[in-house]
Parts: sequence; C-alpha cells; structure tokens
Amino acid sequence: IHSGENKIESFCLKSKPRFSYSEKANSNHFDLIEYLSNYKSEYRSVIRGLITVEKENAVFEKLKGCNYRFISEQRIELIDLVIKYRFNKLREITNERVIPQNI
Repeated sequence: IHSGENKIESFCLKSKPRFSYSEKANSNHFDLIEYLSNYKSEYRSVIRGLITVEKENAVFEKLKGCNYRFISEQRIELIDLVIKYRFNKLREITNERVIPQNI
C-alpha cells in the first residue's frame, strides 16, 4: 500500500500548472498555491475557502453522481486517492489543520 501511496504522491507532485511565477518557473501546483497563499493574506483566505472538508466532500458527491460506465473500478479508486491527496496537501500547505475523515 505504501508503494501505491508513493505513486499517488509522485504523480501529484510532478503535475505542473500551465503557468507559474517568476521566482520558480518550474513549479508544481502545490508550489504555486503555496506561493499565492503566502503572497497575500486575501489569497490565503480564498484558497482556504476552496479546500475545506465540505468542499472536498462536495467533490466526491458530485463524482458519485457521474456516469462511470466507461471508467474501471480501479481508475475510480485512483481518482479518489488523488483528490484526497491533493486536498490534504493543499490544507497542509496553507496550514489549514483538519481532522482526517473517512469518506
């Protein structure tokens, strides 16, 4: 299981946004969010509002309503793991501490 977790983490950390910022032109998504959340307190507040447990749960609820006829059960599980990792990492970056919940 740890190998799978490492692959999810590696996948997420290698993912790059289409744009970045001059101080770190090769940044990943988490670097960019960390930069923005430290750039202005207003940005941090907006970001924190987008990464709440309620927003995460809403994403999962929305996905449950999707028609997965063409997506394997394994792929659905991977999507869930990636979403969970990203939300948790973003909360960690913005110092938004949340008690983990099982979904």
